[in-house]
Amino acid sequence: MGKRTLLLGALLILAASANAVTTKDMASGVSAADIVKTLAGAGITITNVKVTGSPSAIGTFTGGNADGISIDTGVIMSSGKIETAAGPNTSSGTSGALGQPGDAGLDAIANFPTHDAIILEFDAVTTTSTFSIRYVFASEEYTEYVGTKFNDVFAFFVDGANIALVPGTSQPVAVNTINNIQNKGLYHDNPPGSDNFGTSFDGFTSELTAVAFVSAGSSHHIRLAIADASDSILDSAVYLAAGGISGSGIASAVVPDLSKFADQNGNAPIALFASNLDELDIPVTVFGVPEGVKPVMSASGLPDDSTITFTSTKPLDAQTPTFNMHIKIGPDTMSGFYPIVIRAGIGDAEVFSTLPIVIDCQPPFILGTPGHQPGSTTVTSGQKATLTVSSSGTGGARYQWYLGHSGNTNFPVSGATATTLLTPAISAPTEFWVRVFNACGTTDSATALITPR
Repeated sequence: MGKRTLLLGALLILAASANAVTTKDMASGVSAADIVKTLAGAGITITNVKVTGSPSAIGTFTGGNADGISIDTGVIMSSGKIETAAGPNTSSGTSGALGQPGDAGLDAIANFPTHDAIILEFDAVTTTSTFSIRYVFASEEYTEYVGTKFNDVFAFFVDGANIALVPGTSQPVAVNTINNIQNKGLYHDNPPGSDNFGTSFDGFTSELTAVAFVSAGSSHHIRLAIADASDSILDSAVYLAAGGISGSGIASAVVPDLSKFADQNGNAPIALFASNLDELDIPVTVFGVPEGVKPVMSASGLPDDSTITFTSTKPLDAQTPTFNMHIKIGPDTMSGFYPIVIRAGIGDAEVFSTLPIVIDCQPPFILGTPGHQPGSTTVTSGQKATLTVSSSGTGGARYQWYLGHSGNTNFPVSGATATTLLTPAISAPTEFWVRVFNACGTTDSATALITPR
């Protein structure tokens, strides 16, 4: 029996003892002025604020980062009570039917009747020709109802046009457009009991930025709305970043293209896999850049011995520059999971996306077969010998040769840091060995005995 069947005619409230997110709704004293003060960022003046819907469905929040949401503080709007947003996720059916009507504008986007709409609208004047909103969309409809009529949706209408779109497309952001099947690089799955993230929602998007190009200095009507589709259960919410409504220049999204890493079925990976010294070239597109502006590209998330650089490539169009992101994994980068944050900055504003990379670092090893271990040999007294080692494992291996028996590091051979060692002149039986090491460990060779004759 599905979670929706279990909830028909009922109300299920998530109970959690350790909530990372803290919310305060308008029913508890948050005012429309508080909401505007929280949301207003650089370059924008907001007036004529109006909220339509349940006062328990809109308010402020803190602690988003601890819940796994990349927006830490701001305003939350929900098709249920915002208090149910706090995790952990212990139920696939968190719901809060509010008995509110839907919204005609959202009906048209969802292609189904909507219910329990909450609407925030205001007039805005910007200092530049760009208007933007930073946000994360989350829902309890994931993943059981992806592709169905329960297509919970929200929209950011600027003078009547919705700007909350899947990056690089004209599709509205909704349960059916960003999920575990479509645009999954922008989706984070959080099934109940998985502890993938701290939030109570079953899934949510990466942080996105909606952008509109407007007339600077003129008043524009903004309308933010979210609602359930087809019924009034299984909540969805949108997290709006504090200071995230801006009237200064900003791009809409930065999107890495992983299509060349796709499997035989054409599915792009959620994370990339690499080893030490690997080099990866990844196309990156920045959408919605103001015309004539070049974003500053940067990335972080790898240790200092690894590098990430960007070079411009042929743009898709004047407002969609593209770059090649070159990643070189360093020799000392340890095994592990590294979320690479890719940023496109315009002035003081930036948009970003996260690209996970898994470094598979294997300690070195030396096979015992001939040609791999340095071999014992005989030379004419007073002559030198040549010893060679051949190791396997992750790239970036380094070497140090020693005099004496294997494991005795008291007598390193100065400057002997290559795979081949030319010994000093041999006049008495002498032992040599080599230690091979990389970021993930070391291995010692067998002892090679050089005997003069």
